[in-house]
Amino acid sequence: MSDINSNNIIPFSSFKTIYDENAANKCFKEYLEVLTFSELINESNMIINDLRRGVIDKDLTIKSRLVLKEFEKRTGANKKLSCHSNHNENTILNFEEYL
Repeated sequence: MSDINSNNIIPFSSFKTIYDENAANKCFKEYLEVLTFSELINESNMIINDLRRGVIDKDLTIKSRLVLKEFEKRTGANKKLSCHSNHNENTILNFEEYL
């Protein structure tokens, strides 16, 4: 049996905060999954507008990543949405440029 020391113990309030954040992220992920593609685009536009206004916080960053993952999941052909290749292989658009 290992000794219990302060390195192995986290405060319950920290655990609760992380748990609540994970639950909220899961809820938002499930919300994104039921949106139509058009609604997903509208949701991403709202996030982009918030980013442009400079309201960048942890919650918005997580939402941005979840929206990108949902786009990646739906487009399927590209494993990474951050790089989209046009007909010309030398032309690469970075999705992050639009944020």
